[in-house]
Amino acid sequence: VRGGAGEDAFSLSVTGSPTDLEVGLQMVHLLLTDPKVEPAAVDRWKTAQLQSIAERRSQPQGVLMELLAESVIPSGE
Repeated sequence: VRGGAGEDAFSLSVTGSPTDLEVGLQMVHLLLTDPKVEPAAVDRWKTAQLQSIAERRSQPQGVLMELLAESVIPSGE
């Protein structure tokens, strides 16, 4: 069972032998119905996002992308 996340989607996939399919689908069911989020993982994600924002604000392309986003969706909306 593998998973991934994008900006607006999560994906889960099950690969393996047909005999293990039921176990894989049970794992997917648990991930969807009883997810666990580890605080350490959230902290790492938050740190990476804050670093990305800081870097984006110091590069011309990043500043342009922020200005473009602001022109499409003004702050406060």
